Amino acid sequence: MKVGILTFQFPYNYGALLQCCALKSHLSSQGHEVSVIPYYPAQQKIWYTINPFSKGIPVRSRVHKAVKFFYKYNQISKFENFKSMLFSGREFTDESELPEHCRELDALIIGSDQVWNDKITGSSDVYYGTGALCPKVAYAASLGSSYELSAIQRRNAQMYLPSFYAVSVREAGSLSLLGRYRGDIRVVCDPVFFLNRDQWDRHQELPAGLSGYVLLYMLEDNPSLLEDGIRYAKQHGLRIIEVNPVLMKKHSGIPLLRSVGPREFIGLVKNAAAVCSNSFHALAFSMIYGKTFIHIPNSNSPERTLSLLASAGIAYDENNHFYDLTNAMESLAPFIEESKTFLNESLAGITCA
Repeated sequence: MKVGILTFQFPYNYGALLQCCALKSHLSSQGHEVSVIPYYPAQQKIWYTINPFSKGIPVRSRVHKAVKFFYKYNQISKFENFKSMLFSGREFTDESELPEHCRELDALIIGSDQVWNDKITGSSDVYYGTGALCPKVAYAASLGSSYELSAIQRRNAQMYLPSFYAVSVREAGSLSLLGRYRGDIRVVCDPVFFLNRDQWDRHQELPAGLSGYVLLYMLEDNPSLLEDGIRYAKQHGLRIIEVNPVLMKKHSGIPLLRSVGPREFIGLVKNAAAVCSNSFHALAFSMIYGKTFIHIPNSNSPERTLSLLASAGIAYDENNHFYDLTNAMESLAPFIEESKTFLNESLAGITCA
């Protein structure tokens, strides 16, 4: 069966590329011929490129990108190398080209990640598979926030959800928001859980000379979370090191590693004494590797990590930010199998239809 994946395969973001890698790997292991649709939204391309001469970049941004080019080059090269494993060929920015890329597919999987978060996608409806004539399955699609739908999300849900063969979301809170538009939506796990620890080990690399550390990874700066991480490191005689996919944040006195791609990110989580983060995928990989996790949710979309903790039977405690994830995967195992079954049966149903 020829299966396409439409997701966020383009960002310099650890979780985005690793969830795409996991979904493609799982589908390939089931005997499908899998391709990642190389769609790269034009505005996102302007944002992520480090080339100051790329088309569409404002003059002020050109100067900024030129100054930062050599600073970011090594790390971005690692992301590009990883992306080359997921797909090849020309990336396209015109969403009207999507139908042509889907023309020979038997099914199109949309997700996972925040493909239905209009704060990222804007008013575009491309991540609802507009124009694709093959059957569509939404897998672990995230709205970003599960508190309320925006006007754009309401419009897209009403117009497009009925046209999907099957729909699943990543956060439990999304069910109540989307249920009025479709009644058979399922909650499933992020695809990074489709690969076990041994399988992820084949993708990981550890930067040389690192041991005895707490890994700090903040997508939203949080002084309280930083304080928790520093305190844990001091109490356990550890150093603290920081990573960031676009090298935007640096805290005084904490070294920021400047050459960390997706492979190195996995290696750093695996070998950390503890992980201090408000990132969904940092939590996911800390579960996979059974880590101590220091966590305060991201204020913009706290339900993403809260929902994942709840799936593992872990209640968020506002007064205690330290979580022992040693047994998290054991708790998640039934949920992971149910999620695989949903995806596999959805594709089998398309084949038989």
